[in-house]
Amino acid sequence: MPTTIEDLPEEMLVEIFSYLKFEECLTATTVCRLWSRLALRWNELRVVLEFDKGTIYRALLDSSRPYRHFFLCCALSCDHCDEPKDEPAQILAKFSSTIETLEFSDPESLGDFAEFLAKLTTFCTNLKRLAIVWYGYGSPGFKYNFQPLNELSDLYLGLIDENLLEIDFRKVTPNITNLYLRIDLYSKLSQQILQHFSPRLKELTVGFHAADHLTTVYEMNFPLLKKLHFYGYGITLNHDWLLDLFTEFFRRCAKLESVTLQMNVNMQELKSIAQFCCNLQSLCFGIAELSEDCFRCLSEMRCLKCLRIEHTTIHAHDSKHSIRSFSKLQMLTLYCVRVENPTKFNTFLSTLCPALITLELLKIQFNTQTLEIYKAICFNLLIKRLTIKEDSMKVNELSHFASLPQLREMRLDFYIFYGDNEGPYGTSLDSIRILKLNADFNVTVLKLVPNLSQLYLKGPRSEETIQAVRKLLPHCAITFKKKLRIVESNDYFED
Repeated sequence: MPTTIEDLPEEMLVEIFSYLKFEECLTATTVCRLWSRLALRWNELRVVLEFDKGTIYRALLDSSRPYRHFFLCCALSCDHCDEPKDEPAQILAKFSSTIETLEFSDPESLGDFAEFLAKLTTFCTNLKRLAIVWYGYGSPGFKYNFQPLNELSDLYLGLIDENLLEIDFRKVTPNITNLYLRIDLYSKLSQQILQHFSPRLKELTVGFHAADHLTTVYEMNFPLLKKLHFYGYGITLNHDWLLDLFTEFFRRCAKLESVTLQMNVNMQELKSIAQFCCNLQSLCFGIAELSEDCFRCLSEMRCLKCLRIEHTTIHAHDSKHSIRSFSKLQMLTLYCVRVENPTKFNTFLSTLCPALITLELLKIQFNTQTLEIYKAICFNLLIKRLTIKEDSMKVNELSHFASLPQLREMRLDFYIFYGDNEGPYGTSLDSIRILKLNADFNVTVLKLVPNLSQLYLKGPRSEETIQAVRKLLPHCAITFKKKLRIVESNDYFED
């Protein structure tokens, strides 16, 4: 009897499906129940459950697919939703053995959310990440009995009602190592949570609006912390005792490898980071003015590979020989930055950043024309990746980046338009192999990149646009995201 495709083991079928395009795999899911389960990597997809669309619940309850990541969001109005409030819990219970990620955003349709969470802890024992993005009102969490989620390592607590914080997260999530927390609206309870987990945290993100909340965090100990993200624009440490707290904090966090300070720092704070964080590989900060002394201080961070500078004015000087080379710096990002002398800054980059591979210019502020400042900054740099974020740019202006001899990848985040009476597109960007477009564009702009091998598109794209791109660049791989309604197998097949 001849062997057919039905005789192949599941592992071999999965391998075959891996060579198909996404749309082809989606079509394959309608062939039979087995292919419905194997054709797509369901364990990598993010399932979005919207409470005003109840038909998907019944399909999911009959599903055999190994979904792992769920996002439960509330519709603006759920009065017309006739699904029982316990049905989401039934779905999560069904996938309890595979669920790794759960995200919630204002889930008022679940009724008492604290009670729902308590029920969830009894069966989602393999959960690794829990995120509550926003929750406006809830009953006190201490009213219910919660079971410990021992596998949970990542906890995200966004803008949530203070009553929910009365859940004893110290017992519910005893083993977390990554924590996201806002302490601007409910300082006492959130500070207690942070204080409890501080000895074991490896990654920490904290948002605040007031300096006194920041000083509370500076007084805590984080001996294992490797990644730190503080955000609170407008906060400035103006007093000496606050600066002493800052210095002592970073002395205790000597293992830090990544620091993001989306707040106003000063020269003294930069020196403290350079002095104590000897293993720092990534740094992001905002400062009023980036002077020669600041560059000299940054050059002392010998392990620094990624640097992002925000909301500042850069003064590039001629005394580059008095500054150490940024020998390991591979990525530089400038966001909302004014460059006073772009030509000198270009000299600085080409001379003192020999390992620079990626340059990101995001909303650069300027006194002259946009194109001129980009040309001056980028001229003849040996970078391989370039990102530009602006409001708009003309098609023929893109051709000026052909002067970058080793450029292989570009990411453009702006509207590309055609000026009045615009002539030819200009010099082709023959070296570009990878292009990422985050905004609207005309397909004909791709004529500038004839050797493109990979194209990444962000945001919704019509089928007509995708087909036009494939016709223009038939050998180019196209990657784009879009929200699809995944049809479950029981919509096609009878038992």
